[in-house]
Amino acid sequence: MIRQSNTGEAAISQNQNFEAYDNQHKWYGQEVGANSDPLIDPATGQPFIIREFIFAFNPEALRLIKQKKMAIPSKQDLFNSNWKQIEVMLWGDGLVAIMEKEFPPRIVVGKKKYKIILVCQPRQGVIVADKVRSLNQVLDNKK
Repeated sequence: MIRQSNTGEAAISQNQNFEAYDNQHKWYGQEVGANSDPLIDPATGQPFIIREFIFAFNPEALRLIKQKKMAIPSKQDLFNSNWKQIEVMLWGDGLVAIMEKEFPPRIVVGKKKYKIILVCQPRQGVIVADKVRSLNQVLDNKK
């Protein structure tokens, strides 16, 4: 249902098409939906592990950026500056980052911290102590 406003009016027909008017334009629209099947994960395949690394920005660099004496680093710069440290931490846990097109690293930038999220898998010969869960089990825990 669309409410009428002081500046225009709107109408909805029974087939979910609608028209909206304002002082200058006439707008047309239609409700769009999709039928979808539930996601079913057969729990087959290789185990993947998602690792999240949280880093704080260098306070001196933040000060220089605010004074416009230093350029804002790109996400690639942030990743490159921490990559060796991340690689050592993953190696200590028996993991290797998957750096393929399907699983690119994610970088989430906040005001004072940033996160680097990687998809990893165990190195050859390393046994994973974590309980392997299917995608459905992971998503059920988030509800």
